[in-house]
Amino acid sequence: MGYLSDLETQKASFTQRDKKLSSILPNNLSFQEIAVVDIGSNAIRMIYAQLHGNRLHIIHKKREFLRLGADVFSTGRINDASIESLGSILQRFSDHLPKASHLQTFLVATSAMRDAQNYQEVIQSIHRKTGWSIQVISGIEEAQFIFEGIQSCLELEDDPLLLGDLGGGSLEVTIVKNKQIIFQNSFDLGALRLCKLNSTERANHWFPIQKQLSEFFATHAIHSLDLILTGGNAKTIAKLIEQSGNAVLSQPLYVGLHWSVFLQFCKNFSRQPITHYVEAGQLSEDQAQVVPSSLFIFENLGLITKCDQLTIPLLGLKEGVLLNKAQAKIPGEKLELVHFLGN
Repeated sequence: MGYLSDLETQKASFTQRDKKLSSILPNNLSFQEIAVVDIGSNAIRMIYAQLHGNRLHIIHKKREFLRLGADVFSTGRINDASIESLGSILQRFSDHLPKASHLQTFLVATSAMRDAQNYQEVIQSIHRKTGWSIQVISGIEEAQFIFEGIQSCLELEDDPLLLGDLGGGSLEVTIVKNKQIIFQNSFDLGALRLCKLNSTERANHWFPIQKQLSEFFATHAIHSLDLILTGGNAKTIAKLIEQSGNAVLSQPLYVGLHWSVFLQFCKNFSRQPITHYVEAGQLSEDQAQVVPSSLFIFENLGLITKCDQLTIPLLGLKEGVLLNKAQAKIPGEKLELVHFLGN
């Protein structure tokens, strides 16, 4: 079975998961429920959790592919069919959530919605259909949510590190030194934007980012950085590397590997036609279209940071927003993430 199961398999696993968790969650009614929906350029994702005191129990996740970015990055608008599909997906997500009056649901939209000329029309349509309100967040807000999530779940060291979150429409870069942010920016360089470009065109899009980052490193006397990659594309590639039998450190919250292992994986991956991975059930057709452009960006980030180690956390924007909203409910207390589900 491939890394990302089909929707029916997901539904069955959610049912089993809910039954299991219901038997181990604290037996009390004093908990709060939070759901977060991430409306991305390449997929729509939801996470649902219960907050028991300072313990955040992740109950289940859902994901459906919808390429809003395919419309926006070519025409500047989200077409009527995609608006209808988005509404249907969100309605299915809503149907899967508990019908509790105290459930809080937060919807955030990223690059495709930021760029869509008709984003207000989309927001109004979704509100009429589902009653949910969508918040279109900036690239910097997106980067900040992701950093807060990483900071909550991983023990960061004082050494400089670069956190790169790659989506379908944008790349968010955060540079941290002594656990403090010293650089943060969002670039319109997503895997979906690049997937139809040839190698020369991709290089031309990458060069201005490389130049900006290189100048920043030189100004701040940074010679090398640790590298952390997040987002759905990074998690997909982490699973492919695990399946290939390469030496990785698999933990509940992240996958770690030496940079040389990643480079060898890239070399081996390119030797097979992309259809090989689809036929073997390792990638869906949607994933197969964006993995090569994702590898291009990740490899260039590794080269420019001169990293020795690569860390791929099994969390992204939706987890970052979830942790942010949960932490706001218990200010001053340390939030503990339990029953983490990495897919």
